[in-house]
Amino acid sequence: MLIYYAIMELYFLYFIGIEYSLFGFKLDFNLEKYAETKILFAIVLIQAIFISKISDFIYSIFIFFLVFFLVPSLITYSFADQDRGPLYSTFALVVAVGVFSVFKFEVPEIKRESLSFGAVMVLLILVLAPILFKFGIYFNLSNFVFEDILKTREQFDANSTAWINYLYNWLVKAVVPVVLVFFLIHKRYGYALISAIVLLYLFVISGNKLVYITTFVMLFFMFCGNGYFEKVKYLLFTLIAALVVIPVVDKFVLNNHILKGVFVMRMLFLPAQLNYNYFDFFEGNYLFFSESNFFRMYSTYPYDRPVGFIISETYFNAPEMNANNGIISDGFMNLGYPGIALNILIVAFTFMFFNSTKPDPRYLGIFFVMIFLFLSAPMLSMFVTSGLWIIILLSMTVMKAVKPTTGNV
Repeated sequence: MLIYYAIMELYFLYFIGIEYSLFGFKLDFNLEKYAETKILFAIVLIQAIFISKISDFIYSIFIFFLVFFLVPSLITYSFADQDRGPLYSTFALVVAVGVFSVFKFEVPEIKRESLSFGAVMVLLILVLAPILFKFGIYFNLSNFVFEDILKTREQFDANSTAWINYLYNWLVKAVVPVVLVFFLIHKRYGYALISAIVLLYLFVISGNKLVYITTFVMLFFMFCGNGYFEKVKYLLFTLIAALVVIPVVDKFVLNNHILKGVFVMRMLFLPAQLNYNYFDFFEGNYLFFSESNFFRMYSTYPYDRPVGFIISETYFNAPEMNANNGIISDGFMNLGYPGIALNILIVAFTFMFFNSTKPDPRYLGIFFVMIFLFLSAPMLSMFVTSGLWIIILLSMTVMKAVKPTTGNV
């Protein structure tokens, strides 16, 4: 983690803070805040040691939160001289997960008979059928090198419907990744290959980079390492290696900044910057959940567009960009700091639940993607649109740590 933290600081100092002023990044180093961040980081590292002795699953989750949430927030806070609110809210989230989620409670067990793997595959194809019917067999190979992504997204949005969007998100964020790992665990490699092809198909019709990455994340955590500790170790090694290699590939192969921009700026640093923007915009001007259609019967939504577009126009002069907010900024924009506290408790309890179900380590990729989604999706959307409710149900059945079964073909 120390090496990862140091490399991320170098990225901000020599690249992010210089090249992406358009997104509000700046270099305004504050030595006092820099020392403050080192104290906070030391605290969570000590906490990680204690967590590792209690729950290897929560230790993995804790490290993921450090990678995605805390380290970028520490760096933007000290190198860009930001306010304390977003950082300490993120710090409270990480600490709360480490303190509360290590506990377990009795989860009702949903017993299942030996599954017919062919029936699972048929069911998957049937659920996929409406999307196949709507979009057909479409393969734009340029999407695999992140070209024509915006064009593909525009085509997908123009042709999609509300219920197709729900079905699509449930498939790519819950059902297909779990099914892929499920088939691999039970050595049904043909079915697993079809599941991977389905994920890649859903990527090329939508241009959603997360779907593309999800396929490889599932495979990585399936095959790398035998338990939670080993898988996290391999992840950190791979992440550090990738951060070292990315600038070389950008400079000598691609001759641009696309990989640094996509994987470092957008995926790691931009969510931390957006938290700062949301805190600044909604200070004393909370929405009380009025952006949700359900809650509009109780409060009036004051804007003519979704919040993400308002933030982009205000801070980036980009009215057509949607600056997605994660669980920290979502809590603040709706209820202020009590809203953050509410979301933190929900997250801590959610992972306490998963810890209690004793998931198989080979499904760790599901939780890796889930925590990444917490960066850019409101809490309500995580449960409804992103299919967290589906993962909760699957964690009580197919995701439990079991030996491979013979099952029925």
